[in-house]
Amino acid sequence: AMERWLPNHLQDVVLELLSPTKLATCSGTNHNMYELATSERHWKLLWERRYGRHYFKACMPIHVLFRHQFGVEALRPTLVVDPRIVASDPKQGVFKTLTEALSAVSGMYLEGAGGLRGAQQHLECSSASCCYEMEEPASCPLSLPIPRVVVQPGTYMEQLTIENPVEIVGAGKSPTDVVLVQNEMSDNSTSSLIKWKAMRGLVSNLQLVQGVNSEGRSKAVYVMGPGSPDREPVSVRLHKLDISSSDGYGVDVMAATVEISECCVHHCSVCGISLAMADQSTVEDNVFLNNADGILVWKSGNGVQPPDAHTGQFPTQPSPVPFKPILVRGNQMFDNTGSGIGVHSHSNALLENNTVSGSGQSGVYFTDYALGKVRGNIIARSGMAGVSIKSGAQPLIQGNAIVDGRSAGVYIRGSAGGLIQGNWIARNAKAGVGIKQYATPAVEGNCIADGRASGICVHRTAGGEIRSNVIGDHPNDDIWLGAGATATLAQNSLQVTPADITEFATSMEMSNTTTVQETRVVGQLRSTFFRRERSVVQLPSSFGAGYSEQLRAQMCDCAQDFILPGEELLEFAGQH
Repeated sequence: AMERWLPNHLQDVVLELLSPTKLATCSGTNHNMYELATSERHWKLLWERRYGRHYFKACMPIHVLFRHQFGVEALRPTLVVDPRIVASDPKQGVFKTLTEALSAVSGMYLEGAGGLRGAQQHLECSSASCCYEMEEPASCPLSLPIPRVVVQPGTYMEQLTIENPVEIVGAGKSPTDVVLVQNEMSDNSTSSLIKWKAMRGLVSNLQLVQGVNSEGRSKAVYVMGPGSPDREPVSVRLHKLDISSSDGYGVDVMAATVEISECCVHHCSVCGISLAMADQSTVEDNVFLNNADGILVWKSGNGVQPPDAHTGQFPTQPSPVPFKPILVRGNQMFDNTGSGIGVHSHSNALLENNTVSGSGQSGVYFTDYALGKVRGNIIARSGMAGVSIKSGAQPLIQGNAIVDGRSAGVYIRGSAGGLIQGNWIARNAKAGVGIKQYATPAVEGNCIADGRASGICVHRTAGGEIRSNVIGDHPNDDIWLGAGATATLAQNSLQVTPADITEFATSMEMSNTTTVQETRVVGQLRSTFFRRERSVVQLPSSFGAGYSEQLRAQMCDCAQDFILPGEELLEFAGQH
């Protein structure tokens, strides 16, 4: 009411009477109030009341120092986008289009000490003389709140290029209430619905529909790194989005870091999410439906270094820059026509507690010297191998249910290796574990049953260690060794009856650590079947009202037959 009836100079008089906390609260009302409430004038008065002397050091805006000194709440500028208004009102921070709002955000990042960019340049000052007005003159790492754009429900036919830190948040009850769509290419447009170049930010609670036909190159979200080590790294969080791309990628990340959570990624003709040189990225608690490939990881997470081109030998020294693996956890992936998750090109990924069902090709695969860990996943009804390991890859496959595939359960070839340990592998059309072409994995402590070929099949030129597995009766040999195979066999239990399989599998515990003792796996394998509390992912309205129940029924059907024998029904990988 004060803002509606009083001119700015009278509002300033009222603001002079407020405490730091109340002044910070007023700054979050709208764009105009933010400009008034972050004025140097008001914060200098507060400083003088606190210290009894003038503030005269201008290394950064005084409200930033004051907030750090006294724990005042963040001063976040907030803009509103509403398609129902007649015209934009920059003074009130209300805009008709997202493009206009983002232009206003760019104006906030002015060069110089008074703007957000100027303040950000001074956030890490190590000189005591720079901050001598503070009670504790020392290094003061601060972080400025970034502007927020609140988008009211509606359909927006726009393309966005984001170069400054910002939060874009839909104001609807679900992501499908706020739709950002591109259906055709104009002369000056690109094939990316959102092109992200900013050093940090958030996109949340929106539906992103990329309908442009650009020969497989269109992207709903394109996160592009700086291209130079001298520039600031690019990072963004994508949360509760509905993402589709009829002729390309849902999310394409190149040399940047992303955190993708609780999104529904569907009907992407090339790939749901592609991560290239995307170290420290995470993909958690998302749903992937009817894409080509679900998730592809390229040159990320610091995997195996390639062999020398002349000697063929692998380097003895580890990579000088250790990055943590790409984290892919708690995702539900159904009916993707390609593979569920692929890890390529010297990458390193941790795949944990995912459900991957109905993939047209492999459920999960590692190739080209990739590393990784695959733990506690449900991998079912794959068109090819449930888990495929090839071309020098060496992952750990532990504590998974790999079942009902139309080829082998686990297939290792092409000089690959790794450890296949403590998995429940059942009802696959070909071998439970197939080893070919100079592959030398360790296969131990698995329960392999009800296959339509051999339990474990080692072809000529392949080898490895096969030990302490429990293998049910199979139509072919329980363990078949081709001429010239060099595998070592030890302490395996063969032709185990269904009753003994059930007893053994029920006692199996799926965990990160397994102890092999003679003919039985003991440990805590079942403990990886856990799951954090999480909110329900919003499914796209275009699927129809009954799709959520249909998907839940599919999850139940996927889980109930093949998880460790017993009465308990698991609806998600990781649920105990």
